Amino acid sequence: MHLIEALKIFWQVLWGKKVIDAEEAQRQIRELEQRIEELQNSQRAANQISARDEGAVLALRLLQRESRLIDFLMEDIGQYPDAQVGAAVRRIHDEAAKTLREHFTPEPVIPCEEGKTFQLDQPEPQRIRLSGNVPESPPYRGTVVHRGWKAGRVKLPESTHGIDSQVIQPGELQL
Repeated sequence: MHLIEALKIFWQVLWGKKVIDAEEAQRQIRELEQRIEELQNSQRAANQISARDEGAVLALRLLQRESRLIDFLMEDIGQYPDAQVGAAVRRIHDEAAKTLREHFTPEPVIPCEEGKTFQLDQPEPQRIRLSGNVPESPPYRGTVVHRGWKAGRVKLPESTHGIDSQVIQPGELQL
């Protein structure tokens, strides 16, 4: 409410004038209640994340739980000696790789080793990126720079209702 409107109402009440009738008051109350409900619904929608995003957070949650990958990546490692960082990386690598194999079964997109020659008979831009001197039409024959990765299968735990789907790792408070 604006200050001027508030002052007008104040003076009307002070001098005993009727500010609004009951029907108008009920109409305004209904409008306000409807607006409050709309705001609450939009807030609820803003707090919910899509199933796709929830799956991504779940994957991060697994990597954090099994290898503490997020802790490591968010840590400023510049202050630690290389030997200590190397030891931490080895453990994180082993645990994160185990988690990836268990839940995503990564498989190479290109079925041969890097550095080897591979021929692509038809373009597959979603799976294989062509670089260098690319001819206008297939077949495309070149050296594998990176094999690429795809998820052979995805085996994520079922979503648990009642947990905040945006939380990767809950905070911890020791008492």
